[in-house]
Order: sequence, then C-alpha cells, then structure tokens
Amino acid sequence: MLIRSISNEYFGCLPQLCEITTDGDSCASAPAADHAPKTTLATAQKQNKISQRRCIVTRDSAEKAVLIRFVLSPDNIVTPDLDEELPGRGVWVSAERALIQQAIDQKLFHKAFKVNVTVPDALVELIASMLNKRTLNMLNFARRAGDAIIGFDKVQSACRKLSIPVYITSSAEDADARRKIQNLLPKGAEIITIWDADSLSTNFGTENTNHVVLKQSGITNKFLKDYRKLRSFGV
Repeated sequence: MLIRSISNEYFGCLPQLCEITTDGDSCASAPAADHAPKTTLATAQKQNKISQRRCIVTRDSAEKAVLIRFVLSPDNIVTPDLDEELPGRGVWVSAERALIQQAIDQKLFHKAFKVNVTVPDALVELIASMLNKRTLNMLNFARRAGDAIIGFDKVQSACRKLSIPVYITSSAEDADARRKIQNLLPKGAEIITIWDADSLSTNFGTENTNHVVLKQSGITNKFLKDYRKLRSFGV
C-alpha cells in the first residue's frame, strides 16, 4: 500500500542534506552570532527571497506559508512534508487541491525530482487529512497552553475582557448565538466555521462544543498559518 505513515523516524537513517529548491537557490549556513551582519535593506530582501519557494506548477515564487513541500521517501514515493523538516531535496506546490492534482496529472513531480517517482493514488486526500489533523492538533496545543477558551459563557466573558483574534464556532451553530459572540470581537478577528460540533468535541474530549476562542499568542499564530493553508486547500 503506497499511503503509509511518514515520520521523521522513517527518514532517521538518512543524512541531513541541504535542500535544493526548484528555482536554483542554494542554501547557506547561518553566520555565527559574533559575526552576524548588520540588518540592511539588501539583507532583508535576501532573507525574504530565501523564505520563498517556487511552485512547480505555476512557476511563481511565494512565501512558504502558502506552499506545501514534498520530498521523496527512500523508495522514491512522493511524500508531503508539512513540517518542512524531512531531509533531502524538496519541491514545492501551492497549497491548492487543483494545483496538486495538476502536478500529479502532468507528472510534474517526475520532472522536478528528475527521477522516476511513485505518487500515491490518494495523495490529494491524504494531504487534506494531514492538514486537518495538524490544524486540530494545534488547537489542542493552544488549550494545554491556556490560550484556548471553550464554552459559550466563558467565550463571552473572554471577548469582553480581551482582544480576541480567533473565534471558532461549529458549522451548524445557531445564528443568534454566533452573532452574540461576533458582536464582541474586534475588527479583523478570524471567524472559523469549517468544523461541526462533533469534530470539535471529539478533538477536545468535551461535549457539545460550539464556541472556542483563542487568545493572542505564538501558538495562535501557528494555528492561523495552518488553518489558512487548510482553507486554501479547500477543506
């Protein structure tokens, strides 16, 4: 079966290799702290370029936050690398279902890796599942860190006291209850409705979970990065 559990341990036997990007950029070692160059406009522009990668489908360069990295397993199976940490040469595709399907249909992974590769039959659905699980896991991290607040009354109270950046409500929740929370949110807060109450409840180990808010934090920022990739993917 081509689809299998991929983990860092799976690649642990391989040496760490410098990633080769499809647009010809080479990676450079970070300068030692004692010899770090002063931040200049040119340095900032170079750092921004390094943070970008080229999609093998559109051929456009974009921030890594809106792309998905792929590597080859030891037996040349195309493998999503959502953590962007697996060793070996990486190629990138925009985090859109249609573009990844296009990369499969047009055999662009073969061309990008320059070897014969095996693409799992259900690669697109595998990515969707991985993105969804990753985003829900980040919600659990937020809860354990005290950055997630669950339950209508607690959420209302938090919204009155804090500037809440993220509100998650079940997809079938009553419009009036949702509106009461939304009216307390600051302008520009992210409102997320992609999960139903069962999914949220199962994820948190709670019952009838319809309302969750996240405080401003580093974990919340990571959650938003994952969620926006999930949303771009059409989940």
